Amino acid sequence: MKKDAADLIESMDLVNRLTSESKRILIAHLARRKYSTGQTLFQKGEPCTYLSQIIDGCIDLVISAATGREVIVSKLFSGETLGLLQIGADGSYLTDVVAGSSLEIATIPRNLVLPLMERDMSACQLLDAFAERNRRNIWVLETLSMCNLEVRLARMLHYLASEYGTRGPRGTTIPFRLPQAQLAMMVNASRPKVNMRLRKWVADRVLDISRNVITITDINHLAVLADS
Repeated sequence: MKKDAADLIESMDLVNRLTSESKRILIAHLARRKYSTGQTLFQKGEPCTYLSQIIDGCIDLVISAATGREVIVSKLFSGETLGLLQIGADGSYLTDVVAGSSLEIATIPRNLVLPLMERDMSACQLLDAFAERNRRNIWVLETLSMCNLEVRLARMLHYLASEYGTRGPRGTTIPFRLPQAQLAMMVNASRPKVNMRLRKWVADRVLDISRNVITITDINHLAVLADS
């Protein structure tokens, strides 16, 4: 069922903590936008003028590594918010923002919502919220810079399964398609190396892959690899 503006505001990260009066102000300024897979929403260095809620689909935050390879440093999924932690001190995007799939988002102007947050929320509430979200960024940077490919891939799949997975008789399924080229970008590796590792895990019955949808059949084994 299609969410109305009030429902979207209530599901928007941090915004849902505002007063009823503030939410009514934001509802009047909410807009919906749609993008196709691979379309760039915003470029690195571009001013962030909107707070965006993902209604359907996913977003890739992409940087160019020193080797020239594009790396997906983070993915945002349905229900998550863009425009808070993904920007620098000057208010510009730290990465390119690309539609990882067919995408629909709801947007509200940042210059409208930020003063309302400052008015309605205490400094401690804001700091706690940002600290929680920053742990994910630190984890990604540590994984990409300090771990070998097996650990990087295991951590990424375990994280996606833990955060978004659905349990079934065969295991925990990550409920969206993850083409190997995209997964390689997420762990800063070549597609052939990712393919080789995935095939070994399929043979070892750690996971199963069908039409780019991954089911973790041995989540405990994957967790051990992720922690190594």
